[in-house]
Amino acid sequence: MIPDPKLTTVSDLYQDDFAFDAEVDREVRHVPVHCVWQDKWPIRMARCGLQSPFFLWVRWLMRAETRGLENVPRRGPLIIASNHRSHSDTPLILSSLPFAVRNRTAPAAAKDFWFRRRFKSTLVRFYFNALAITRRGQEARSMVSEMVRYVRRGGGRALLIYPEGGRVEPDAKLGELKSGPARVALLAQAPILPVAVTGTEKVLSKDSSTPKRAPAPCRVSFGEPIDPADFAEEMRRNEVRAARSMTAKLTERLLAMIETAEEDQARRDAAATQRKGQVSAGARDAAIQRPNETDSNALTCEVPATAETTASGEDGNAPSASTSCSSSDQQKHTNVPV
Repeated sequence: MIPDPKLTTVSDLYQDDFAFDAEVDREVRHVPVHCVWQDKWPIRMARCGLQSPFFLWVRWLMRAETRGLENVPRRGPLIIASNHRSHSDTPLILSSLPFAVRNRTAPAAAKDFWFRRRFKSTLVRFYFNALAITRRGQEARSMVSEMVRYVRRGGGRALLIYPEGGRVEPDAKLGELKSGPARVALLAQAPILPVAVTGTEKVLSKDSSTPKRAPAPCRVSFGEPIDPADFAEEMRRNEVRAARSMTAKLTERLLAMIETAEEDQARRDAAATQRKGQVSAGARDAAIQRPNETDSNALTCEVPATAETTASGEDGNAPSASTSCSSSDQQKHTNVPV
């Protein structure tokens, strides 16, 4: 939303944000965060069966690479916080997770985008076990408690969330992170798993609705989890400050991981360009040498008749006024005296 230039106070901007939410309020206010049927075992079994071939296709389409799987906690509550460049981020991250973690992971999806139509909302709930999250307005404040309850459910579940609040522009490494995921992690005592995704904007850009094959591998990097216990003392003094400190640490790790992935890809592209140049140079040299070899092999030589051959022809033997030789015999006859 672009703020109205006539608004000058923070309260006016705040009220205008609520006015913006009112436009879609009629369509999404009744939508629950999570539906009971999403956790029924027949739905979960069907989801696993359908996801397997789909994720294979996703990894082929994106030439997927995975780094840091050893950093993924296998048990307990978990907040998976990733940068967001494309709608293809969610299937790529889910396909990269170990099955035991993927089976208990729910991605947070924007209620105003994915849940405005019944068919679309049912599809993302069934296929990805998505949670309907409000990004703006008064209802957004209650989302923290809803997510804390979900993460604590059933001995600990995983929540995939994008702290940037939406997809960023392709030329931006990382947008400004919101502190909501950090608050959920602190209240639920769940570690935050940093995830850096690169290359997905070339598969499904922000302005496109049709995916295409990735020109270079898309990488998913899992970093070391951020333990909420490191912020326990600060949490007791000031919850907001502790959430901001945790968010700052998450920002630092995500930036480092994204830069590492981009540097690796740049080195790989440079090596590929160098190999391509060497192959082109070799092909050019071979093309230059090939005509010379062809010309030399095509040469023929003629051996003039000597006195002995003439005489033998007169005696009735096989006459041969001149003899043609192949290119393989050229070196034998080039110096034959006349």
